[in-house]
This record gives sequence, structure tokens and C-alpha cells, in this order.
Amino acid sequence: MKKFVAFFFLLALCTAFFSFSNKGGDVFAIYLNGKQVHQQFVHIDKSVKTLSLHSLSDNDKIEVFYSHCGHAGKNRVISLRNEKNEVLKKLFFGDGKDNSARMGFYRKDIPKTGTEKIQLFYSADELTEGRLLATIVWDEGKVMAKP
Repeated sequence: MKKFVAFFFLLALCTAFFSFSNKGGDVFAIYLNGKQVHQQFVHIDKSVKTLSLHSLSDNDKIEVFYSHCGHAGKNRVISLRNEKNEVLKKLFFGDGKDNSARMGFYRKDIPKTGTEKIQLFYSADELTEGRLLATIVWDEGKVMAKP
């Protein structure tokens, strides 16, 4: 009888644990002047998008939000790199206090390199190897994300 009760208790416990779906995981969003231009759930889509941004003035603000399974990162860094993966500029941000902790910088913070493509990298204590979030292309056209 004890084995029978233990079996059903274990079965009920396993059912309870597996009834919850795992929707966690990393997610990031990129904003231009406060408007979201891209959002990506990393556990669903690991590809790197190209963001075509046009006619940016030096005072246009680009912001990045990155969530590690629902938590903002610690010791966050945005790296701007050229097509050869050479670091053009590193921007350091403190610990994110909540999920609204966007990391912002201005167009004038991006060095003019003569190339139209800038790679946007993110790293933090939770993601020490870093992640390429997107490639930014300065283009004449609408702000959009391309696969």
C-alpha cells in the first residue's frame, strides 16, 4: 500500500512540475529615439538581424534593453565594432536595477569609420562571452529590421 501511495505522490509531483511551461530566457530590444525598432527572444531566434537606420542626426538616441531571464544584468557593456570585429568604442553601464534599465548612447558616440556597418555587441557578468545583437547599417530608407 505504501508503494502505491508513494507512486501516486511522485506522479502528482511530476505532473505539477511539468505542467508549467518554460517561457524564460534572454530577450533584448533596440530603440531609436524612444521607439522600439527591434525585439528578439534569444531562446527562440538566435540569428543576428540587420537594422537599417536612415538619416540619423548626431543627437538621435539609440537604446538597448537586455533581460537575462527576467533580470537586468550587472556590469553591462555595449561594444561598437566594425566589420573586422575591431572594437571602435566601448560604453560601460552600471548594474541594471530593474527591467526598465535601458543602455543609451547617441549617434555622435559611434565613431565615423567610412564603413556603413557597425556591429552592436552586449556583455555583462551574466553573459561574459558577449553576444552580437545586431548589425546597424546607415541607409536611406525606413527604420526596419531585416532577417
